[in-house]
Amino acid sequence: MAKKRNCFTNFFIKTRRLIPFLWPTKNFRLQFIILICLLCLVLGRVVNVFLPIWNKRLINNLTVSADVDGILNYNWKLIMIDILIYVGLRFLQGNVGLLSNIQTYLWIDIAQVNVSSTTSAMCFFNYTNLLIVLFHVLQVYYP
Repeated sequence: MAKKRNCFTNFFIKTRRLIPFLWPTKNFRLQFIILICLLCLVLGRVVNVFLPIWNKRLINNLTVSADVDGILNYNWKLIMIDILIYVGLRFLQGNVGLLSNIQTYLWIDIAQVNVSSTTSAMCFFNYTNLLIVLFHVLQVYYP
């Protein structure tokens, strides 16, 4: 009976086969770009975590607090800093944010290299396959 593998084992086996096509082994510039894209991805996740936290902090600072005399007290300096940080986080966040645009722009070179290497590998495979088929067809018709 065949050994059953779980989905993670199959994923790792397939990933190991694809790594030579995905990771540019000879081009250090592209490797550096991939690392920058991964860094942008991680920073995007960190921004997604901190944005609701900063929103809560901003709302808490904007709540009205009255003195003993009934005078409203706002710490305007703290509020302005919180607003600027919140706007900065919103500028970085999401599919239209700066981090996503940087990642998309940098990924263009990597995608082009991957498509060209995969296409050349597929052309070589098809050519080799064609030669094998022609060899066997010629053996049948011209013994």
